[in-house]
Amino acid sequence: MFRSYNPFPNLCVFVICRSKLSHQQSLLDQLERERTENSELKSKIARLETEVSSYTGAEHDMTDENLRMRNTVELLREELRLTKDQYGRAHSNHEHILSQCKSGLIEEKTRLELRVQELEDKLDDALKKYARAASVYKKVSGYQFPPNCIKYIN
Repeated sequence: MFRSYNPFPNLCVFVICRSKLSHQQSLLDQLERERTENSELKSKIARLETEVSSYTGAEHDMTDENLRMRNTVELLREELRLTKDQYGRAHSNHEHILSQCKSGLIEEKTRLELRVQELEDKLDDALKKYARAASVYKKVSGYQFPPNCIKYIN
Protein backbone atom coordinates (compact mmCIF):
# COMPACT_ATOMS: atom_id res chain seq x y z
CA MET A 1 0.00 0.00 0.00
CA PHE A 2 0.90 3.36 -0.65
CA ARG A 3 0.98 5.90 2.08
CA SER A 4 0.63 9.45 1.29
CA TYR A 5 2.92 11.81 2.83
CA ASN A 6 1.31 14.39 5.07
CA PRO A 7 3.54 17.36 5.51
CA PHE A 8 1.31 18.72 8.29
CA PRO A 9 0.32 15.77 10.37
CA ASN A 10 -0.83 17.89 13.26
CA LEU A 11 -2.99 19.99 11.01
CA CYS A 12 -5.29 17.08 10.21
CA VAL A 13 -5.63 16.25 13.86
CA PHE A 14 -6.26 19.88 14.54
CA VAL A 15 -8.95 20.15 11.84
CA ILE A 16 -10.60 16.96 13.05
CA CYS A 17 -10.49 18.15 16.65
CA ARG A 18 -11.78 21.52 15.63
CA SER A 19 -14.62 19.90 13.67
CA LYS A 20 -15.46 17.66 16.62
CA LEU A 21 -15.35 20.64 18.99
CA SER A 22 -17.55 22.67 16.66
CA HIS A 23 -19.97 19.78 16.41
CA GLN A 24 -19.89 19.32 20.18
CA GLN A 25 -20.50 23.08 20.66
CA SER A 26 -23.49 23.01 18.33
CA LEU A 27 -24.83 19.98 20.25
CA LEU A 28 -24.35 21.86 23.52
CA ASP A 29 -26.11 24.92 22.06
CA GLN A 30 -28.96 22.72 20.86
CA LEU A 31 -29.12 21.05 24.27
CA GLU A 32 -29.30 24.46 25.95
CA ARG A 33 -32.08 25.60 23.58
CA GLU A 34 -34.02 22.38 24.26
CA ARG A 35 -33.51 22.81 28.02
CA THR A 36 -34.82 26.39 27.77
CA GLU A 37 -37.75 25.24 25.64
CA ASN A 38 -38.38 22.39 28.10
CA SER A 39 -38.35 24.84 31.00
CA GLU A 40 -40.77 27.17 29.16
CA LEU A 41 -43.06 24.24 28.35
CA LYS A 42 -43.01 23.12 32.01
CA SER A 43 -43.93 26.67 33.05
CA LYS A 44 -46.71 26.74 30.46
CA ILE A 45 -47.98 23.33 31.68
CA ALA A 46 -47.98 24.59 35.28
CA ARG A 47 -49.86 27.74 34.24
CA LEU A 48 -52.38 25.71 32.23
CA GLU A 49 -52.86 23.28 35.12
CA THR A 50 -53.54 26.27 37.38
CA GLU A 51 -56.08 27.61 34.87
CA VAL A 52 -57.74 24.19 34.57
CA SER A 53 -57.90 23.95 38.36
CA SER A 54 -59.38 27.44 38.52
CA TYR A 55 -61.94 26.58 35.82
CA THR A 56 -62.78 23.35 37.60
CA GLY A 57 -63.30 25.24 40.86
CA ALA A 58 -65.43 27.82 39.06
CA GLU A 59 -67.41 25.02 37.42
CA HIS A 60 -68.06 23.43 40.83
CA ASP A 61 -69.07 26.81 42.24
CA MET A 62 -71.43 27.43 39.31
CA THR A 63 -72.88 23.94 39.64
CA ASP A 64 -73.52 24.57 43.34
CA GLU A 65 -75.04 27.98 42.58
CA ASN A 66 -77.20 26.45 39.85
CA LEU A 67 -78.46 23.80 42.27
CA ARG A 68 -79.15 26.45 44.92
CA MET A 69 -81.03 28.55 42.39
CA ARG A 70 -83.07 25.55 41.20
CA ASN A 71 -84.02 24.84 44.81
CA THR A 72 -84.98 28.49 45.29
CA VAL A 73 -87.09 28.43 42.11
CA GLU A 74 -88.80 25.25 43.28
CA LEU A 75 -89.54 26.81 46.70
CA LEU A 76 -90.88 29.95 45.04
CA ARG A 77 -93.09 27.87 42.73
CA GLU A 78 -94.48 26.02 45.73
CA GLU A 79 -95.02 29.30 47.58
CA LEU A 80 -96.78 30.73 44.51
CA ARG A 81 -99.01 27.65 44.25
CA LEU A 82 -99.92 27.90 47.95
CA THR A 83 -100.56 31.65 47.62
CA LYS A 84 -102.82 31.05 44.60
CA ASP A 85 -104.72 28.38 46.55
CA GLN A 86 -105.04 30.72 49.52
CA TYR A 87 -106.19 33.54 47.23
CA GLY A 88 -108.76 31.23 45.63
CA ARG A 89 -110.14 30.23 49.02
CA ALA A 90 -110.20 33.85 50.23
CA HIS A 91 -111.88 34.97 47.00
CA SER A 92 -114.47 32.21 47.27
CA ASN A 93 -115.08 33.09 50.93
CA HIS A 94 -115.37 36.77 49.99
CA GLU A 95 -117.87 35.94 47.25
CA HIS A 96 -119.89 33.87 49.72
CA ILE A 97 -119.90 36.68 52.31
CA LEU A 98 -120.75 39.23 49.60
CA SER A 99 -123.63 37.04 48.44
CA GLN A 100 -124.91 36.75 52.02
CA CYS A 101 -124.63 40.53 52.47
CA LYS A 102 -126.49 41.16 49.21
CA SER A 103 -129.29 38.79 50.14
CA GLY A 104 -129.45 40.37 53.62
CA LEU A 105 -129.62 43.84 52.09
CA ILE A 106 -132.31 42.72 49.65
CA GLU A 107 -134.33 41.28 52.56
CA GLU A 108 -133.79 44.49 54.56
CA LYS A 109 -134.80 46.61 51.54
CA THR A 110 -137.94 44.52 51.03
CA ARG A 111 -138.79 44.77 54.74
CA LEU A 112 -138.22 48.54 54.72
CA GLU A 113 -140.24 48.97 51.52
CA LEU A 114 -143.11 47.07 53.16
CA ARG A 115 -142.79 49.24 56.27
CA VAL A 116 -142.76 52.41 54.12
CA GLN A 117 -145.87 51.14 52.30
CA GLU A 118 -147.58 50.43 55.64
CA LEU A 119 -146.70 53.89 56.92
CA GLU A 120 -147.85 55.51 53.66
CA ASP A 121 -151.11 53.57 53.91
CA LYS A 122 -151.54 54.71 57.55
CA LEU A 123 -150.71 58.28 56.48
CA ASP A 124 -153.28 58.10 53.68
CA ASP A 125 -155.85 56.73 56.15
CA ALA A 126 -154.96 59.44 58.67
CA LEU A 127 -155.17 62.16 55.97
CA LYS A 128 -158.55 60.84 54.84
CA LYS A 129 -159.79 60.83 58.45
CA TYR A 130 -158.35 64.32 58.92
CA ALA A 131 -159.99 65.52 55.72
CA ARG A 132 -163.36 64.06 56.78
CA ALA A 133 -162.98 65.54 60.24
CA ALA A 134 -161.95 68.92 58.82
CA SER A 135 -164.83 68.83 56.37
CA VAL A 136 -167.27 68.06 59.16
CA TYR A 137 -165.69 70.77 61.33
CA LYS A 138 -165.92 73.28 58.46
CA LYS A 139 -169.57 72.49 57.90
CA VAL A 140 -170.38 72.69 61.56
CA SER A 141 -168.32 75.76 62.49
CA GLY A 142 -167.90 77.59 59.18
CA TYR A 143 -164.18 77.93 59.87
CA GLN A 144 -161.94 78.85 56.95
CA PHE A 145 -158.70 76.77 56.94
CA PRO A 146 -155.40 78.34 55.90
CA PRO A 147 -154.45 77.76 52.21
CA ASN A 148 -151.59 75.37 53.03
CA CYS A 149 -154.02 73.01 54.78
CA ILE A 150 -156.68 73.04 52.05
CA LYS A 151 -154.85 70.43 49.97
CA TYR A 152 -155.33 67.89 52.80
CA ILE A 153 -159.00 68.68 53.25
CA ASN A 154 -160.28 68.55 49.65
